[in-house]
Amino acid sequence: MSVVLGVGGRPSSDPGALVALVQQQLAAHGLSPADVDTVATIEARAGHPGVQLLAVSLDAGIRAFTADELAAQPVAHPSATVASHSGTPSVAEAAVLAAGASPLAQPAKADDWVVVIGRSNSAPGLEGQVARPESGRSRPGAAAPSHDLAHHGDVEVEAGMLDFAVNVHADEPPAFLAEALRGAVADLARYPDPTRATHAVARAHGIDPESVLLTHGAAEAFGLVAQQPWERPAVVHPQFTEPEAALRAHGHDPARLLLTAETGFRLTSTDPRGADLVIVGNPTNPTSRLHPRGALRGFAQDGVTVLVDEAFLDVVEPIDAPRDSLVRDAATDPRLLVTRSLTKTYSIAGLRIGYLVGHPDVLRRLAARRSPWPVSTLAAVAAEACVSPEGLAYAAGVRRQLPEQLAALVATLSARGFTVVDDPRGPFVLAQHPEATRIREELRARKIAVRRADTFPGLDGTWLRFAARGPAGTSALADALDDLAR
Repeated sequence: MSVVLGVGGRPSSDPGALVALVQQQLAAHGLSPADVDTVATIEARAGHPGVQLLAVSLDAGIRAFTADELAAQPVAHPSATVASHSGTPSVAEAAVLAAGASPLAQPAKADDWVVVIGRSNSAPGLEGQVARPESGRSRPGAAAPSHDLAHHGDVEVEAGMLDFAVNVHADEPPAFLAEALRGAVADLARYPDPTRATHAVARAHGIDPESVLLTHGAAEAFGLVAQQPWERPAVVHPQFTEPEAALRAHGHDPARLLLTAETGFRLTSTDPRGADLVIVGNPTNPTSRLHPRGALRGFAQDGVTVLVDEAFLDVVEPIDAPRDSLVRDAATDPRLLVTRSLTKTYSIAGLRIGYLVGHPDVLRRLAARRSPWPVSTLAAVAAEACVSPEGLAYAAGVRRQLPEQLAALVATLSARGFTVVDDPRGPFVLAQHPEATRIREELRARKIAVRRADTFPGLDGTWLRFAARGPAGTSALADALDDLAR
């Protein structure tokens, strides 16, 4: 069966939410993605990142109609509200009809998207009218997506497992933070206001509050940056895959600037190679490499914006006494942006809180398309608590423990046949072993989770990432590896 998907949505609608809604609706009707030939919508939404992402994920074409063409369709579910915003009383249902298909069900709605599934009545004549989108802006040398960019360490871990896969410091938040969150529950009847937390973060860094934008985790920051009209974005790899995934979700085709094991995954050049956006982690996940701040600044040439992901830098240095951080530079330099996360060190990954630092003019532009109230009351309270004197003292304690934990982990792995990337500075190490896949699977059978690394561009199945843990955890890992060697 040839299927047409009619799609309508708002400019601010989340691309991922559309893909999820379509997957749900196809499954509910016993259809597969391969059945879909066409994504039909109004001209004003044909270039929306969500529509582009959906078409690419389904290998389908996009067919766009004018508002007048859609308004002429005899739909069963017209809407005066839709008409006032788009000039036609229906978009999704009308697009199915305009594409020569018959709706199979009523419109499905979720997260400001509307989807209608239709059976094509004229499939043989349709193909020539469909324009197939590219996955983004193409350039000579741009790398095709060949890794599972959506894979994260949490999927490696099941209940009861010893966790070396997720880079979260502890199993639960520290007591002072848990107490602050409990105390904020009474405020949940009011709409969130991140002003106090924003000022607290700015004060801790010694920068202007207008240079701080609290975000729904670092992931939202990557999405805000990815929404911009970059022509030649690039990502330094191997590194956390979420920035590239965000760029692709918003219609870009980023180039990959690959670092190699031969150089210890160090930056040997700051040539942006024609890019207008360069994204790099510091310290980088998964290599645990800390890059010199001067090298990172070297990317920020005329016409080039540099986004530095400092999610783990708070375990390297105090945020109020920076040596390697570019936060203070980014607060005044429009060519620099820095993302920070509070979820790892303070063990609140489920709360989603981070922040973006940049020139105030740049932040205003990035925030223009945000959904209302993206940072919850609890998230804002957590941010304020994390940068309080008690919160900074807690991070200092984590920093004091980390070198010993890393040294023990490196020694454990090196003594058992692993080649470990030298001088790790993040709370994890990257290690290579010719039998890495077998080792990971056998450790899993022994209830120990480690992070596969072949999902990071630039790495293959011989690499694994291990989170730093305390003496008891590292000893248990050593015993398990010894068992595998017997």
